[in-house]
Amino acid sequence: MKNSTPALKAKSNGTNTPRLGLDSKQREGAVCCLNVALANAYVLSVKTKKAHWDVVGPQFMMLHKLWDEQYALLEGYIDNVAERVRTLGGFPVATLQGFLAQTELKEHPLELPMATAAVVQLVDDHEAVVRSLRVAVRSCADDFNDAGTADFLTGMMEGHEKMAWILRSFLEGTAIQPSGQGFQKKSQAAASSGDGRRFA
Repeated sequence: MKNSTPALKAKSNGTNTPRLGLDSKQREGAVCCLNVALANAYVLSVKTKKAHWDVVGPQFMMLHKLWDEQYALLEGYIDNVAERVRTLGGFPVATLQGFLAQTELKEHPLELPMATAAVVQLVDDHEAVVRSLRVAVRSCADDFNDAGTADFLTGMMEGHEKMAWILRSFLEGTAIQPSGQGFQKKSQAAASSGDGRRFA
């Protein structure tokens, strides 16, 4: 998990500090974890919406609908994480520059992957977020004594695990070529193959 910059730590004007049984350093530590989770969710929502827009081929309708549903879930996470940050007296990352500085995910500019390769990318992203959240849960519970935020992030982690499982199930079945012919392809082979489109 990335280290948050001091500018992203919890702030207070001293007149309305939350009295939640956590000192300022504990709240600041939890806010840092939450802001990384927020940045990851925001970037992943953009990548999911891009896949929703770009997908083509026989799988179009299924994936188009699935990614729209997952995008809606991610949008909910974004709002809930931001509100959790405010609950602790902090301020959420709220700019594109801030999201890109805090996220642990990578964008793939100038790429238009075919359906199977797009699924592989998003599985990798969800699993990366799960690993990050697992670290954040331990930090919030053990280092910052914030059981509430640890529980909150655990629920979020479980949601990402489920979305990864749903996408992974697509890869474990029979993939379909743009021609409509079925063939067996493992996810790693799809990820490393030339199964993609690029634009200038």
